[in-house]
Amino acid sequence: MTKPLKMRSLEDPLEESQKKIISAMSEILFVLKDEMEKVDLTIDDIKNNPQPDVEYMTMPIKLKCYQDGLKFAFKIINKYKQIESMTNNGK
Repeated sequence: MTKPLKMRSLEDPLEESQKKIISAMSEILFVLKDEMEKVDLTIDDIKNNPQPDVEYMTMPIKLKCYQDGLKFAFKIINKYKQIESMTNNGK
């Protein structure tokens, strides 16, 4: 009887840490999605209200690179979250 109790006590912290990881990844995904929406709005705003400043005119291109990086990070974290949740459910 004592052996299953030890195994059970080891599983609970592991399960709890996995839940924390998935929760943290969800929060990161939320922040990334919010940042992508802000970048979209900024790009549209700049394109709709151009100014003669060269730096301002090239900003949408720079923001597009930033947005691509955000999308890539979002995709990787989302995929990792899916894999992590599948391994948790497949016990």
